[in-house]
Amino acid sequence: MVVRWSVGRSLLLAGALTARCLCLPATRQTTTATFPIITRLGSQGVQVQVPMVVYGTAWKKNRTEELATAALMRGYIGIDTANQPKHYNEAGVGAALASVFASGRVSRDQLFLQTKFTPLAGQLDDETLPYDRNAPLADQVAQSVQASLRHLRTDYIDSYVLHEQMADQDEMLVVWQAMEAQYDAGTVKLLGISNVNADRLTWLLGRCRVKPTFVQNRCRGLDEWDSAVREICTAHELVYQGFWLISGNRELLRHPDVVTSAHWHGRTPGQLVFRFLVQSGIVALTGTAKMDQAEENLKLDFEMSSREIDAMRRLGKTATLTSSTNVEGRFWNGLDTAVNVLWRSPEGVESQSYHLTAGQTAGDANDAKGSTFHDHEFVFRSAVDGALINFWRADGALGWFEVVKVSREVKVTLINYRPERVFVTANSRDTSGQAGLNPYDGNPMNQDELTLGVLDQDRVVIMAEDGEVLQSFTVDAPRGGNRQRLLIQPLSEHVGEL
Repeated sequence: MVVRWSVGRSLLLAGALTARCLCLPATRQTTTATFPIITRLGSQGVQVQVPMVVYGTAWKKNRTEELATAALMRGYIGIDTANQPKHYNEAGVGAALASVFASGRVSRDQLFLQTKFTPLAGQLDDETLPYDRNAPLADQVAQSVQASLRHLRTDYIDSYVLHEQMADQDEMLVVWQAMEAQYDAGTVKLLGISNVNADRLTWLLGRCRVKPTFVQNRCRGLDEWDSAVREICTAHELVYQGFWLISGNRELLRHPDVVTSAHWHGRTPGQLVFRFLVQSGIVALTGTAKMDQAEENLKLDFEMSSREIDAMRRLGKTATLTSSTNVEGRFWNGLDTAVNVLWRSPEGVESQSYHLTAGQTAGDANDAKGSTFHDHEFVFRSAVDGALINFWRADGALGWFEVVKVSREVKVTLINYRPERVFVTANSRDTSGQAGLNPYDGNPMNQDELTLGVLDQDRVVIMAEDGEVLQSFTVDAPRGGNRQRLLIQPLSEHVGEL
């Protein structure tokens, strides 16, 4: 694997900080480099340049052209899509490419373009199906490739990916051989597979003529960063692509060690995760619709130490919660206005699930039960004007079932990073009943936390023993959900609610 950095100069900043979090170095290092580009040998001897950060276009629907254009104009040179109208708008990507190429911002030979063949099991079996459902599997692949070329307005595809492992192994091998034929013809330069487990990947590698260059999977710290599959990739010199990196790692992004290390580097927790992945040789996919965040994900001009990298890998070693852990919420409406409950997908798409009448109690027969997965969200919006009231994030650590009152109340968990004991109060609580909080002792398994129940827009105040106000913040239910976390820092500034 050849790695090329777009800029090579680095700058060492002197500094001193007692490094507890993720084994931080005594000095902070930054570089003007952005992210690396790897080069892989493709079909017919073509060298394909692959950026280590790629913009994904799933769940964008009618905004696909707008968001893909915005990402390309902000510096992305890698786009991931699929010929799966159920979740992707491949033609919208093609329209974005035409617009950006016309602007001169980027040319086709500078772009890494990846799309996928989605088997019938992953498609809507309707008029949007990009191939004849009754055709032989090899013909379905050929028809899907030709449709992708039309949608994307190109005559070749840099990476063509089998969207998921198939239930029938014989059929999966037929599909892979059809993809190999497209590789031989030069229509696609590299092959890949997505949503595959370790056993099936090993099976494919033992039978394919052209091995996949890429393996694209969900990548979560609490699943040990998909270590079983990545070990196979390392052994066979395959490039691992990780997706669901922000939505799937919310626990990690809230971890005190990650937050404090990100603060030390002057970055967000999300940037720290992306930097860790890139330094670990993982191509990072981001599908955010927030262009400020999309730009942040490209600004990886800093280095994590080897000890930080090792510590980040270890954070998920003992975790048992996964994105497959089922959690059920029973919702009842404690507000005096009707509420709509909507499930929010990991990509941020909301779909209505329930309608709750006003003024319910916990035992009302017309409450609603919502089943979802650990770390997924339900959003509460006013049935009158659609205004965001609050949201609930499923947390398997609290059990498989939770009764959720729809309100503007928030549970705030505080962790004290100051060396001395502090006292906490909120303006909806009796100030004579201030709660004390001891310093965090540095052991993640034995941290001293305090949880308060407060109201939306409450002011939470942290004071020293002599009454000096050290820090304060306003609770914002729509911004942080019904549970928020506050780090009480030994610094003058407030790092933020998580």
